[in-house]
Amino acid sequence: MDGDDAVIAASNAGAATNPAWYYNLLANPDVVLGGAPMRATVIDDATERQRLWTIADHVFPAYIPYRREASRAGRTIPIIRLTPREARSAT
Repeated sequence: MDGDDAVIAASNAGAATNPAWYYNLLANPDVVLGGAPMRATVIDDATERQRLWTIADHVFPAYIPYRREASRAGRTIPIIRLTPREARSAT
């Protein structure tokens, strides 16, 4: 978590390719996480990515070797911010 936002990484355990769900998220960034409607945004800013990786590495240290393996394969692991959005009414 980063404030009210959830932050996720499309690590795919450091594989050479992004996970399939990442492409689904790009195609439809309006998602639901734990019943809460969210909007997904890929983080491109290098400073923000570094800040978020520092937090993520403390939560899940396996991200460190995942990034190393992905880098060897020529891939940068995407970081995605999920920001709360208002639920649409069902009227």
